Amino acid sequence: MEVPDNLYREVKSRAALRRRKIKDYVAEGLRLALDADASRDGKSFGPLSVFDEVRSEPLHPSEAVHPMIEQADSARKDPWRDES
Repeated sequence: MEVPDNLYREVKSRAALRRRKIKDYVAEGLRLALDADASRDGKSFGPLSVFDEVRSEPLHPSEAVHPMIEQADSARKDPWRDES
């Protein structure tokens, strides 16, 4: 396995700061990556898995979004100032 020089230098530096061997630091990173991957596969439920699915349809139709934005803007306006 080849690792780009700049990535290797950063890993070596961070491992040294934590007084750890590079192989142990890398092994921990790989474990974390595998755990994150497993949670995305549905093997475990984590906060990221909720947002991983891509929505096939928009939550709101486009013609409904503009009135929602206008309503939110008008609710934020200070009634004591004219912000027009």
